[in-house]
Parts: sequence; structure tokens; C-alpha cells
Amino acid sequence: MEYDDWDPGNNKVIRGKNIRRDLLWKTLKGQFGLISKIRMLRL
Repeated sequence: MEYDDWDPGNNKVIRGKNIRRDLLWKTLKGQFGLISKIRMLRL
């Protein structure tokens, strides 16, 4: 998703937001995976 190359001033800000959102999404997915694994083990 590199469609924000036309605005070099906002590039770093947008990229930082995207990286932060990706990290948040990965941690959320990891926690959900752990919860589902624990649930499967309990069953």
C-alpha cells in the first residue's frame, strides 16, 4: 500500500500509523490464537 508517495511530508506519519496498526493487529491476532488454542486444549 504505497499510494501515499505523492505527499512526502505525510509519508512518515502515515507509515508510522500503518506500522502501529499492523503491530496492534498482530498482537490481537496472537492473543486470539492463544485463547483459541487454550479453548481447544480444554475441550
